[in-house]
Amino acid sequence: MKDETEFDIRDHFKGLTKEELDFFRPVEEKKESAWDTVSKLASSFNPSLESSIMLKPALMNAVKIKRGLFIQGRCGNGKTSFIQALLQKARSENINPVSCDCWSDASIISACNSIYNTTTLAIIDDLGVDKPSMEFGTQKDYGAALVQRLYGCKCPFVMSTNLDATGIQARYGERIFDRLKEMCCIYDHALPSFRKSVVL
Repeated sequence: MKDETEFDIRDHFKGLTKEELDFFRPVEEKKESAWDTVSKLASSFNPSLESSIMLKPALMNAVKIKRGLFIQGRCGNGKTSFIQALLQKARSENINPVSCDCWSDASIISACNSIYNTTTLAIIDDLGVDKPSMEFGTQKDYGAALVQRLYGCKCPFVMSTNLDATGIQARYGERIFDRLKEMCCIYDHALPSFRKSVVL
């Protein structure tokens, strides 16, 4: 006979929604779930532009070994188009990733404040265009802070940059570049710019 003073933990979760139950799952379990979600997204993602189609295998390979994808390449060769198409696809699948355009300090700060160790996916465009800034006499480097945040939370991410390995090290230092190497697969998208000038 059950003692009426006994507490069954299962009683605590009765009537909770799926989202409420998700809050109580262990962090490691959530991370595994995030990688499963991103793997399904990568498999179903069918971009239309040729340059983006070329990047899909890199995404699949990175996700397969549970690493982020870091796309480096010159301006105008389709990196942002790929990022935007992936972001649109993720939103259509109700994944709602954290997104960031590094041209804006406000966008980077917002992403840093939104990335947690339970984040399903972060999509970052144009790392390296951000510039160090002064705040109350202290230099702030928000791009480096974003990489540090991703490193600490270890959530899945896709990121693009116009900088090569030497440029990343010169811009952010050896520590940040070393952490990027640990977190992700670095893919050199070695296509020329597709942008053409128009002469009137």
